Amino acid sequence: MKRAEIELYVDPKATWQTGFIMQYKTLVKRNFLREKHRYFEKLAHGCQVFTALIMGLIWFQTPRDEKTARDRLGCVRT
Repeated sequence: MKRAEIELYVDPKATWQTGFIMQYKTLVKRNFLREKHRYFEKLAHGCQVFTALIMGLIWFQTPRDEKTARDRLGCVRT
């Protein structure tokens, strides 16, 4: 198309149909729906690392004697 043909379809007095906030919210929602598997995958890895750290702290703070053997075994099985 030539520039003169394009200008036939463009209204010089036209304004945006939606505001900035509406466009921003729409784009954020669309991006979240497309990439949510990536977000939740990172969240799952973070939860696993956090749980491993907590379990490690519990494991190394438990005394090593016969009274606590069942406690340590329960910590490993969960």
